[in-house]
Amino acid sequence: MTSLPVLKNKIPTTIDDQILVTPDIHSARTIVVIVHDTPEIWASRRPILGTIDPSQSLMIDASRQIIDWATSQDGFGVVDVSVPGVAGVSHNSSYSIGASAQDLCIYLWDDYIEYFSATNIVFIGVGEAYSGIVYLAGHRDLRTRVKSIIAFVDDIPLRAIAPVIDEYISDWFYHNSLVFTSNEHTIWDPSVNPKKPRRKFGRVIRSNSVGTARVARERFDEAREYIEDMLDDDEETGE
Repeated sequence: MTSLPVLKNKIPTTIDDQILVTPDIHSARTIVVIVHDTPEIWASRRPILGTIDPSQSLMIDASRQIIDWATSQDGFGVVDVSVPGVAGVSHNSSYSIGASAQDLCIYLWDDYIEYFSATNIVFIGVGEAYSGIVYLAGHRDLRTRVKSIIAFVDDIPLRAIAPVIDEYISDWFYHNSLVFTSNEHTIWDPSVNPKKPRRKFGRVIRSNSVGTARVARERFDEAREYIEDMLDDDEETGE
């Protein structure tokens, strides 16, 4: 995969190789866009120095399995968007992963994807960065080209789609999305949310696992089958 240029005057918090794409992305008929948090590091600190012991460290990348699947599909173009945490780009207290993901998704759509040839587009969000996809879907009319939106999240607040385009966008989002959450997400707590999740959050599904990486691993096959079904439906209808 190669790096897609990001103009710093539009995205000031950009990092090197923030957006990666497969060759000939502009001409691919089907594109999978993966927007994800940066990998987590599980590590033990040395008690005296406070430094991390590399031999006791593990990188947990919840998006790796998804990227590997997408890049292995014949004829698919893939866009890999990494949204860094606060420590990765800035000491500015106003920075947030969600806001950065919003800016990146809007920029990516307006400056690149809008001009690509793809008629079948799938968005997959992993972690807090998924909120950028939901923001995009509420502020740009994606309905003729985007076939499904998938998200894997832990216990972060869910992002509701804003019906900026028209009053029907919430229904479209619900029918074309799967949002897999942690088993312990507060949306399933009857003392907090006595009713089932509202449609504006998409089609929300409770996983048995806890943690973004575990949720993605548990529900990946279900998400993959859903994407393939949605793409097959469009092939049959000739869209």
